[in-house]
Amino acid sequence: MKKYAIVNAFLIGSLFLHSCDDGAEDSQVGGTDNNMDEEQELPEDDEENNVDDEPLDLEGEDFTEESDIDNEEASSDEEEIVSETVYLYYIEDTEESDAQRYKEQTTIYAAVEDELYWAAIHTWASDKDHMVGDVLVSHGVDVDYVAENDGVAEVSFSEELYDIDFHLPINDVFHEQVGLMMMEFGYESTQILVNGEAIDGPLLIGDQITDRPFRLHEDRKEEYEERN
Repeated sequence: MKKYAIVNAFLIGSLFLHSCDDGAEDSQVGGTDNNMDEEQELPEDDEENNVDDEPLDLEGEDFTEESDIDNEEASSDEEEIVSETVYLYYIEDTEESDAQRYKEQTTIYAAVEDELYWAAIHTWASDKDHMVGDVLVSHGVDVDYVAENDGVAEVSFSEELYDIDFHLPINDVFHEQVGLMMMEFGYESTQILVNGEAIDGPLLIGDQITDRPFRLHEDRKEEYEERN
C-alpha cells in the first residue's frame, strides 16, 4: 500500500510540474506575440504620419503656381480686348412717313481696333428692332467687312443686298446711317460695296447709293434724336 501511494504521489507531482511548464511557455509565447504586435503597429503609425505631412507642403506650392498662371492668363485676355463708345443711328420700325430717327450711344468691343468698325456696323445691321435692321435681317444680308482704302471707309455687304426692294423711307436712311457711323470713327467718306465690289449702278433708291464714295455733312447727326 505504501508503495502504491508513493507511486501515485510521484505521478501526480509530475503532472503538476508539466502543467506549470506548459502554462509558462504559453504565457511567454503570448507575451511575445503581444510585443510583436505592438512593435509592428508603431512603424505603421509613424509611416502614416510622415505620408500625411509631406504632401501638404507640395500641394501648397502647386496651388501658388497655378494661381499665378491663372492671373497671367486673365491679364492677357483683358489686354486683348479693345472698346470704343460711339453713336449708332436708327429709324423707328414703322410704316408711317414720319418715322422718328434716333441715335443711341453704344460701347463696341473687339479683339483689335480695326475690327471695331465691322463690329459697329454688324451690331446695327443685326438689330431687328429698327427698320433698316429688320429689312437686312429678313433678307439675310450679312456685313462682309469694313476696311479703309485711301482714306475712304469701305463697307461691304453680302449679295443679298440686291434682293431688297428699297422704298421710302428706308431709301433715305440706309446709306446715311452707314455713313454717319463711319464718321463716328473719323471717316468723312464712305463707299458701300457688295461682295467687295463696287455696286453695279445705283440701287433701286434713286441716286442715294451709287458706285462712288459719298460724304455727309456733320449737321446730319443733329437730325437724330438721342435716346438711351
